[in-house]
Amino acid sequence: MPRLAAPVCDCARYRRRIGDLCAGLRAHPYRQSELFVRQAALAGDELPRGLRGALHDFRLNGNRDGYLLLRGLPISPERGAEACLALIGSRLGAIAGYAQEKKGALFHDIVPQRSEEDRQSAASSKAALALHTERCFHPFLPSHVLLACVRPDPGRAALTVIASVRRMLPGIPDRWLPVLRRPLFRTGIDYSFGNVTAQKANGPVMSVLYGSRSDPCLRYDLDLMDGLTVPARAALGAVARAAQRACIGVPLAAGDLLVIDNRRAVHGRTAFVARYDGRDRWLKRAYLVSDLTAAAADCRPGERVIRTRF
Repeated sequence: MPRLAAPVCDCARYRRRIGDLCAGLRAHPYRQSELFVRQAALAGDELPRGLRGALHDFRLNGNRDGYLLLRGLPISPERGAEACLALIGSRLGAIAGYAQEKKGALFHDIVPQRSEEDRQSAASSKAALALHTERCFHPFLPSHVLLACVRPDPGRAALTVIASVRRMLPGIPDRWLPVLRRPLFRTGIDYSFGNVTAQKANGPVMSVLYGSRSDPCLRYDLDLMDGLTVPARAALGAVARAAQRACIGVPLAAGDLLVIDNRRAVHGRTAFVARYDGRDRWLKRAYLVSDLTAAAADCRPGERVIRTRF
């Protein structure tokens, strides 16, 4: 698996300016989350022009690799992670929470937990996290997943693994493409949304490819998705092989913010050794949706927490 191809945006030259904008967000990111996100959206207009341009282009067009890595941001254990997530996120979509995920919090601490180490969970470590579209089963899945690195894996074994549909598509035989566009696949509900037995294919039926025929989007979950027919299962196998060949491993360093295009790339994580000594890998995560109003029927008035029941 190759490590860290382009695209990378070096934000070290903007660090002081971004730090000032972060410091200007006076609301508390957890106790006053709606006000905090609003302040960040207004401050986002003052991000450096070069960074705004890179985010604008990625929001509209994505890229071949399905991710954008911002390096050198003012992220530390003491401050800055939530502010950077909110500022960057404001240029890409609307920050949203899910009621079943950490009680609807907009910002998530991702650290290894001993009780989760063998599960298909963001808090696992011994188990590699299989390639998946984030919340693949959800009618209002995220458009982007943001991961801010507060503290990297001391053993340097943890890689965020990404495979984009634009890299995968040339490796999928043409005969399977019409099959992948039909609703012949059933995915599973995520562990954190109640699927504690990791039951496969207990969620909605869908197609794997959707949207443009020449430049499609992708919904895929290696661990929880199954085909409903023999050809569908064969097509899903072709996707699995193409995804494995297209994988890029991204090591995250302190101050990195990884933006994953959840419509055009699947992601996972390699296994690593957790020590549970207060120095393990620590990420902050946020979800974006392209249109929060689409989920309005499943949100309370004035909230950005999606409460769809499963």
